[in-house]
Amino acid sequence: MADQVITALSDIDPMLDDAKILVRVVRIWKAHPLTRPNEIWSLEVLFQDEQGNRIQASIKKADMNKFQAILDEGSCYKVGSFGVGENGGKFPLLSHRYKIGFYKNTSVTRVAPFDQNTRGFRQNMADQVITALNDIDPMLDDAKILVRVVNRIQASIKKADMNKFQAILDEGSCYKVGSFGVGENGGKFPLLSHRYKIGFYKNTSVTRVAPFDKNTRGFRFEPFQNFTRRRFSETDVVDVIGTIISISGPIPYEGFQTQKFRTITLEDVE
Repeated sequence: MADQVITALSDIDPMLDDAKILVRVVRIWKAHPLTRPNEIWSLEVLFQDEQGNRIQASIKKADMNKFQAILDEGSCYKVGSFGVGENGGKFPLLSHRYKIGFYKNTSVTRVAPFDQNTRGFRQNMADQVITALNDIDPMLDDAKILVRVVNRIQASIKKADMNKFQAILDEGSCYKVGSFGVGENGGKFPLLSHRYKIGFYKNTSVTRVAPFDKNTRGFRFEPFQNFTRRRFSETDVVDVIGTIISISGPIPYEGFQTQKFRTITLEDVE
């Protein structure tokens, strides 16, 4: 491909003439019209280039079979003769200003992998300043966090943005998250003792990264003897392994008769 001029995905623009891109297919999925989940609208593809730039591509239903037989997640391709349009809609998947549209004559050629990152993880974060969750504060400007999806700092996503982020986030997976809001962790019964909680915006960036440890369930086990040695508050979240001896009946919260809790008695397995 020495004679080919390859355009970086960050440089994709409708004014480019006959651009060609060298990309890996990170994800393929079928889009459906709202309220009609059994009807297929288009085939959607998430591309990533060698620099880690990403762009979304749409393939019309009429051309789906042709390109679905060619494209495989994790494989690399040289793509040419495509259209470029605004990345609009109420909930765009990516922050890229544009997205790609396949034509019937769009050229797709499988090529040798340009790296070993077959799942498209963005693992090189040496140039990123990552903020520890215990340092999260409303005064921080454009903080970035590296997290696994477990309950250590709580994040809230508004109903209007749920579908967008629910399609990205998986329990046990790791993500780099940026461009979010930070507010007081209020309420009478906060889930965590952290002073603050995170609020997602429409443009909050969420990038899946390689696992930073083997603790995929996020357990933080405490030995039974620690419960007599030090005091835990009602908002501390810890994990234990024990045998359930008894479970009480529902007990109403004082002043909140519609909300109830149960008391569980555990016995140390050792």
